[in-house]
Amino acid sequence: MSNKNAIVISGGGSRGAFTIGALKYLIIEQHQHFDIICGVSVGAINAAFLAQYTDQVEGILALEEMWLGITTKKIYKRWFPFGRFHALWKKSLYNSKPLRDLIDANIDVEKIRSSGAILQVGSVCMDTSLYRCADQDSPNLLNIIKASCAVPLILEPVSIEHGKLDVDGGIRNNAPIADAIRMGAENITILCADHLSLKEVNTKKFHALDIAKRGIDIMADEVINNDIDMFLATNNKVLMCQHYIPAEYHELIIGSKRYIPNLIVKPSKSNNDSTIFDPKEIRQMIDDGYNTAKAMFENKQIK
Repeated sequence: MSNKNAIVISGGGSRGAFTIGALKYLIIEQHQHFDIICGVSVGAINAAFLAQYTDQVEGILALEEMWLGITTKKIYKRWFPFGRFHALWKKSLYNSKPLRDLIDANIDVEKIRSSGAILQVGSVCMDTSLYRCADQDSPNLLNIIKASCAVPLILEPVSIEHGKLDVDGGIRNNAPIADAIRMGAENITILCADHLSLKEVNTKKFHALDIAKRGIDIMADEVINNDIDMFLATNNKVLMCQHYIPAEYHELIIGSKRYIPNLIVKPSKSNNDSTIFDPKEIRQMIDDGYNTAKAMFENKQIK
């Protein structure tokens, strides 16, 4: 049996277009097939969409086509008639019905379940503060995908179970590497939608919404960096143990942990506002993702 190859797709709003380009290169040019597909936030949409296809070349081309047709109006719209003032009595600044409709139109749970892929997506329950993970067989899968994209304050929370609301999984787990490992991953590719180092901005003219967006970016950046740093630190510890410690002591020191070969693909710079979905910028970010992954292989960073 071949190794279980896993892909982990981070959140990042419109910046998720970068991960589409990277996936396109890995699947089409490097002929990679992913047995385990994990994602949160916009990465949950990308992961679930790809998980519908046994032929992942067909899947990534269809996913790219979907992204190229996205505009901001297909993700959220103003509340009628008072716009963001509705947030005084509603649960978000914007009406995210367009995003929920997009998910309903493009993700078929039965296709996911019949594809053979192992899917892992997640949201955060606001009531308990806990991360809620779902797989291809979860009864609430579609709602958890919708909740995983519900950026707090910006987009509406989603009810997963009676009386409780879930939001963006990225606020606790922006790179669900542990989910991939738990599913038996033997190789992991991590696709980051952003550079992991926020550029400095001038907040002097920021309004409340700008401050909220900046706060969400800072939080997401911190979470994903912590996720990746913890994974790499554990991986290095396992590798050192295997090289320098007698085998009979491995279980005592590292337990059941094992070294997992990995690849991390991220943009070379921070992209634009993650809440704006502009077709020209999406095209550019897809191309950037493709070229970044290509350069990593051509420069022999990957063997």
